[in-house]
Amino acid sequence: MKQILAVGCGGFLGAVCRYLLSQWISFLHKGPLPLATFLVNVVGCFLIGFLTVFLSGFFPDRKNLSLFLTTGLLGGFTTFSTFGLETVSLMQNGNWLLALANMVASLAFGLLGVCCGKLVGGLLTSHING
Repeated sequence: MKQILAVGCGGFLGAVCRYLLSQWISFLHKGPLPLATFLVNVVGCFLIGFLTVFLSGFFPDRKNLSLFLTTGLLGGFTTFSTFGLETVSLMQNGNWLLALANMVASLAFGLLGVCCGKLVGGLLTSHING
């Protein structure tokens, strides 16, 4: 039951954070590219890479903390379904090149974000552990 609550509470907070950040980015950026979803997903990818290394290095026995932060918070924060909807909408509006660019950039920067997050998490963990 604790694991379910950890994921649910994290998911709630992640979804609220995504909504607020998306609203702020959309207010600042008015172009056709779905920049808010792109940035949320790249940041989420970086954070999940970082947290998996950091948590396993410092809190290996804290499964509920890991579930809260990764499955819950970041699962609620990132949004693959919105990415899919926005990309299809770009295609339906005839913006095929922008849709392709969104797909390629989201995948490339998402994977790069996970790699960078894992690298930073590993460096930080080894620095703190001495």
